[in-house]
Amino acid sequence: MKIELILPLPVTVNKLTYNNRAKNGGKGGRSKTEKAKAWYREAQVQAMPFVKSYKAICNHNINTRARYWNFGKKAYDLAHLREDFPNISYTVEYRFYFCGSYVCDIANREKQLSDFLVDIGLLLDDSFIDDMRLRRMPDDPVNPRCEIKINSLAMRFMI
Repeated sequence: MKIELILPLPVTVNKLTYNNRAKNGGKGGRSKTEKAKAWYREAQVQAMPFVKSYKAICNHNINTRARYWNFGKKAYDLAHLREDFPNISYTVEYRFYFCGSYVCDIANREKQLSDFLVDIGLLLDDSFIDDMRLRRMPDDPVNPRCEIKINSLAMRFMI
């Protein structure tokens, strides 16, 4: 199966989140920046036709992942997910094509993309990525973007 998706150029990891100040004895934590939120909204709009095309896969992954939410830790229990589904095997190759008119560290932009693909349900979790390739393409100042090509998405579920 070959999947192609074009998204806006994501923000760098450096501009993805900011530290919250601990107020009134709070723990602080991290929050997404306004730039990251704006990118996410734009990416959702561009990915909508893709999500509709692969609705069954996306819904299955989102629902399965939700069952592993640990409310006490406020995090996903990925260790148990992997234990409970030892036969899930993704053979996925990502080819990210970053286009822009400026020099940047392309590896710094991948995290937001992989997290987004998990959020829309294409992947159960980005920890299942077996092969990833990042590739810089020639500048395109008129249309900076990220083209994601997934050449094979092999899912073998033992449910």
